Amino acid sequence: MRQAIPRSKTCFACGTEQEVGLGLAFEAIAPGHVAAVWLVLERFAGHPTLAHGGVLAAALDEAFGAVIWSLDPNRFMVTAELSLRYIAPVRVGQRVRCEARIVEHHRWLGRCAGSIALEDGTIAVTATGTLATQRR
Repeated sequence: MRQAIPRSKTCFACGTEQEVGLGLAFEAIAPGHVAAVWLVLERFAGHPTLAHGGVLAAALDEAFGAVIWSLDPNRFMVTAELSLRYIAPVRVGQRVRCEARIVEHHRWLGRCAGSIALEDGTIAVTATGTLATQRR
């Protein structure tokens, strides 16, 4: 059940026409579960050899939005809370796997859990988040 998650043109995390963005392309790999493999480019460094923690947070934030969208493409939710735990360094030039799963999903609220794993399977970052339906 692999299904590509639509991407916007200008989004920093997933934008198809975003020259400086992350270039994330998520797929629904099971109901309520998305993943993307991503090359951490040098421009995403904090320390000269390590990915910036804020960039890793942005990737997981995008994963949470993608997993919510995968369940209901007509509902747009925004991040209300994001909590991360950095466990292992992520080096630039490395491919990583960014994943997210739905923990709980209601009409106005979604709770997600996710991770970034290194090529050898080591979990480098874990995250939880709460998303809420955007008020207009």
